[in-house]
Amino acid sequence: FFFQAEDGIRDTSVTGVQTCALPIFSKPLAIGDYVWIACSDGVRTWAMSSGQGGGTTLVRSEANGVQDIVFDGKQTVYASTSTGVVAIDTENTATQTLVTTTNGASYLAIDEKYVYASSRTASTAPNCYVLSRNSFSLSYTYTLATSLLTVASGFGTPVPDYQGNIYLRSTVGTTAGTTPRVVKTRYDGTSLFNNADPYFSSSQNWSNGGAAIYIEHVSGKIWYITSWSNTMRFWSVNTDGTYNSYYDLTNSYTNGANQLSPSVTADYRGDLYIYIFRGHLHEIGRAHV
Repeated sequence: FFFQAEDGIRDTSVTGVQTCALPIFSKPLAIGDYVWIACSDGVRTWAMSSGQGGGTTLVRSEANGVQDIVFDGKQTVYASTSTGVVAIDTENTATQTLVTTTNGASYLAIDEKYVYASSRTASTAPNCYVLSRNSFSLSYTYTLATSLLTVASGFGTPVPDYQGNIYLRSTVGTTAGTTPRVVKTRYDGTSLFNNADPYFSSSQNWSNGGAAIYIEHVSGKIWYITSWSNTMRFWSVNTDGTYNSYYDLTNSYTNGANQLSPSVTADYRGDLYIYIFRGHLHEIGRAHV
């Protein structure tokens, strides 16, 4: 048995000589006795009781794949598709509802009232969709003004602060020629800021600029990670959109790294920031940033 070396985890139930035909697993979620998985052919589930080598079940077929999934903690999984966001009942997987969005959906977030989705199609005016969990309908679409980006780009994972605000950061896009934006908007459509990155330089070729944001509620700051060449930069941004400071980490394995989902946390004392980057676990003292 062998498979072609590509990113992702393969379906363990498939045997024989395989190459690109195998589904590529993306994000897993453990829900009850099952693991739900976003993958290249849709949404699959795996029964933990089946053990290693147990097969998966395709509960939602998507030709263009599912990029992200979130769980509401009750009975619904939300999945991002190339046409929108689908809600799947975990108790009756045949019960599925799709809300169509203009440019599809990629990265998701959820709070007690809404599901947030960044648009999938690269654009000079990327979107963030706000969907009501109660009615499961599109409540509001935030669109970054076209004049702010010069090349097609997109947002990373939307980050709600549970106070009605949503933080977003754009990537540098299809080339390194556009300045990334940090956005703060509200679920009711109020745009609070869309500030340009003041330290961005196209000469640094931030071709893999990350778009992950982490809110640190103790200090009232937000953080994101980006990289160029062999340097990873850990940014500190105030909640009014002004840039506070940054910390650079240089290692050979940071080259080409991309960070699109939040993966930063503080330790229990709050004096260390812990994060995963390119498969490595790092910690930074708060004094550095």
